[in-house]
Amino acid sequence: MEPREDHGPGSRVGERVVPATPAGAASATSAPVAEALRELDGLAEKPLAEHPDGYARVHAGLQRALAEIDDA
Repeated sequence: MEPREDHGPGSRVGERVVPATPAGAASATSAPVAEALRELDGLAEKPLAEHPDGYARVHAGLQRALAEIDDA
């Protein structure tokens, strides 16, 4: 498995642009969200049949990130 590239704010990842973090945004939640969204990297190159599983992993990761916020 290849190491994942770190994409900074404003960089292009496939067809999406990694947004810059707004001033004053809580950085504690950005890492879990970024990790969940990394599942989208390369998804466009995968067969269409694999897309639902990829989106399900992103959804689960975002739910975990929200749960961490609720527990804080």
